[in-house]
Amino acid sequence: MTEAASKLGVSRQRFSAIVNCCSGMPLELPIRFDKAFGSSADTWYRLKSTAELARAKDRSHCIEVERLLAAT
Repeated sequence: MTEAASKLGVSRQRFSAIVNCCSGMPLELPIRFDKAFGSSADTWYRLKSTAELARAKDRSHCIEVERLLAAT
């Protein structure tokens, strides 16, 4: 993991936090993945966003929000 983080230009701790969904992904990271692995930055961003949203949905029972009604 240290080598991958180094080659991507981020710290090992930051890379680990991103990979393990403990941290949001900075917008330049998909571009770094694109350059490192030759795949689309858009694909990397969508994959990470989908994983983060799934984790948030798993915790949705802890989120309390009052329902807003449309003005009539």
